[in-house]
Amino acid sequence: MQTNVLNAAMKYGLIMGIVFSVNFLLSVSGNAIITLLGYLVVAFIFVLTYRFAVAYRDKENGGSISFGHAFFFIILLFLFAAIISSLFKFIYFKYLNVNYLPMLLEQSVSMMQQLQEQFHLSIPDDYYETMDKMMSPTAFTLQYIWVNTFLGVIMGLIIAPFVKKDKDIFNNPEN
Repeated sequence: MQTNVLNAAMKYGLIMGIVFSVNFLLSVSGNAIITLLGYLVVAFIFVLTYRFAVAYRDKENGGSISFGHAFFFIILLFLFAAIISSLFKFIYFKYLNVNYLPMLLEQSVSMMQQLQEQFHLSIPDDYYETMDKMMSPTAFTLQYIWVNTFLGVIMGLIIAPFVKKDKDIFNNPEN
């Protein structure tokens, strides 16, 4: 059973990773209308997660699945999707749009300086150096893996109860 969940999560995670990558591209486009399409992709991710979990339940598990098993599958699904999309993000940040992260860092520093002036905050000296390290393509994409996996936990808590299905007592050979 463990092999089935890994194989299914990898197979569906590849598709979901492509959808995550499309959503990322829409979000960094800079065009407000295209960015709004990203919200439709997020809704599509909800639907796709449900459909993949039901397909896993019906094809790999004989039509029944516990809440915990469905939850575990969804977390794995998001983990594999996050890995796939993070590879795409790394390529994007490292080779396709090398100015994106430095520009994001500059905007973040500017915003922190404004907040510091406005609210008289004291910011540690090494804060900007730490932010600079976090804005490297490698560090930034690794953060995305954990963020997307955490979103998988939240999605799993929402979707797993709807996917959960007990075994049919009439088809149980033990009776």
